[in-house]
Amino acid sequence: MHDTPRTHDVVEVDEASFAAEVEQSDIPVFVDFWAPWCGPCKALAPLFDKLAEIYGGRIKFAKVNTDENKALAERMDVRGLPTLLLIQNGQVVERTSGSQSKSHFSNLLDKYATAPVTPPTPAAPRRSFRAFYGDAALRDAVVERVGNHINNDRILSCGANGPLSDPEHQRYSLMAAALESADVQRYEGTLGIPANAARVAELVHGVSMREVDVDGHPQYHLRGVSRLYPLEWLLAIPLGADLGTLAPRFIHWYLTDIVSSTFLYQASASPEAHTVAERVAFLHQRQATGDPPTAAQWKQARVAAGEALARTPVQGGKPDVFSHLVMTAAEMLAWPAEELEEALAGAIGTMFYALWQHALPLTYPAEEWAHRLALLKAAQDREAASPDASPEQMETFEEVKAFRALMQACQARDNAIGLEAKYAFGEHLHAGLMQVLAETVEVKA
Repeated sequence: MHDTPRTHDVVEVDEASFAAEVEQSDIPVFVDFWAPWCGPCKALAPLFDKLAEIYGGRIKFAKVNTDENKALAERMDVRGLPTLLLIQNGQVVERTSGSQSKSHFSNLLDKYATAPVTPPTPAAPRRSFRAFYGDAALRDAVVERVGNHINNDRILSCGANGPLSDPEHQRYSLMAAALESADVQRYEGTLGIPANAARVAELVHGVSMREVDVDGHPQYHLRGVSRLYPLEWLLAIPLGADLGTLAPRFIHWYLTDIVSSTFLYQASASPEAHTVAERVAFLHQRQATGDPPTAAQWKQARVAAGEALARTPVQGGKPDVFSHLVMTAAEMLAWPAEELEEALAGAIGTMFYALWQHALPLTYPAEEWAHRLALLKAAQDREAASPDASPEQMETFEEVKAFRALMQACQARDNAIGLEAKYAFGEHLHAGLMQVLAETVEVKA
C-alpha cells in the first residue's frame, strides 16, 4: 500500500519495470524517488500530481518507493529524499532535490516537453459567490468563533501548508478556524466565500503574528492591534458580495505595490524588476477583469522573469538582492490565481526576507556593517582559494571561524530586526488587503 495518492497521470515503477517504463520511454520521464516516512516527499506529492496533469502526454511522470527499491535508488545515485530525475533516452538530463516551487519545476520541464504545454481542459467559467449568503447571523457566528480562537491563542501560522485544523488539540489556522475544519469545499459551500480569497487573508494575517515566549519556546500568536485584523476583514465583507476576483486583484496590488514606490525601509526595485513584476501584475489584472491570459502568456512571463533574474542588476559590485527577490516573487506568481497553491506563501516569504536583508545594514552603525562585510569577503575568498577542501576543513579556516563567531554574536540582534520587519510588512499587507476588498466590492457593485 502506498502513502502518497496517485492519479492516472502518475505511474509507480520498481526495479523490474524501470527500464521499460522509464529508460526506454519515447518521451522524457520525470521520476520522483520518495519514501513513506519522508515528510518533504508527502508535501511534494500534490504538486507532483498537479504537474502530471499539466504536462500529461508530453512528459511521463513516475514514482519510485526507495524503501522497496533500494538497489534502484543506489544505481541512480539517490542520496537524499525527495530526489527527482528527468530522464530522456535513458539518460539523466536533470536532477533536483528537496522541495522546490512550481515555477522551478515548470521551467525545468518546459525545456524537455515534447509539445507546447497547454491546460488539460478548457478553463471553466468563473463561479459566482455570495458572501455568507447574505445572512448576517452566519457572518456574526463566524466572527464570534474566530475571535474566540484568537483570544484563546488557538491560531496557528500556516505558511505554505494550507488550512490547518486540529480539533483534538484546539489548534487552527485562521481559515480553518471559521468552521473548525480544513475542508476548503465545505468552507466555500457553507460561507459563500472562495477559498483562494480566504487563503489570501490567512496568509496576510499570518505575517502579523508576534513571537511569544511559551515555556522557553518561541510561538507565534496574534497580539496587539493585529488580533483585530482577521475580524476586521470578516466584518468588512459585505453580505452577499462576490469575492471571486479578490485573489488576482490582491496579487495585482501586491506586485504593483512592491515596485511602484519606495517600499518599507527605503527599499526600491531596479527598472528591470519593475518590468518583470508589472508584467505578471498585468496578467492578474486581466484575469480579474474577465480577460484571462492564455497558458502561453503565463509561460512567457515566467520565462521572461527567469531571464531577467540571470541579469540581476549590480550596484557597487554587489548583487542588488532586493531587486533579485522582487523578480523571484514575480516568477513564483506567474500562474493563474487558482493554480498558485503554495506560491503566494512563497512570494510573501520571499519579500519578507528581502525587506529583512535590506533593513539590516540600515540598523547597524556604518563601521560595524563595514567590518561584517569585510569578514564575509575574507571568508568567501578563503573558501574560493581552497576548492578541494571538505566542509569540515572549511570550518577550520581562521577567516571562516572569525565570520562564524561574528554572526553568532549578531544573531539575536539580526533576529530582532527581522521580526520588526515582519510586523511592519504584516501591517502593510493588511492595509493592502482591506483596500483590495473595498475595490473588489465596488467593481462588483
